[in-house]
Amino acid sequence: MSNADLETNEDLVMDLMTFSRFGPMGHVFVIEAIRGYAAQILAEPVRKANRHDTVDPELWRSIAADVKDRCDSFYAQLNAGG
Repeated sequence: MSNADLETNEDLVMDLMTFSRFGPMGHVFVIEAIRGYAAQILAEPVRKANRHDTVDPELWRSIAADVKDRCDSFYAQLNAGG
């Protein structure tokens, strides 16, 4: 899919994961990038974690915590065989 066909962030993420020239490793990279960014935000002081002046720092950290928790839960379930 060309970038001109992408209309939303969701479209972009799906495109990165679905049409990677690196096959399934594209999935691994995208997920690890998301997980790593969430962990980085949670590891930083609140003031530094807010890279977007228009977003409340506590909200940004809450989003990071939610993403991290959901990823951790999903992979824990996979690793447990369920």
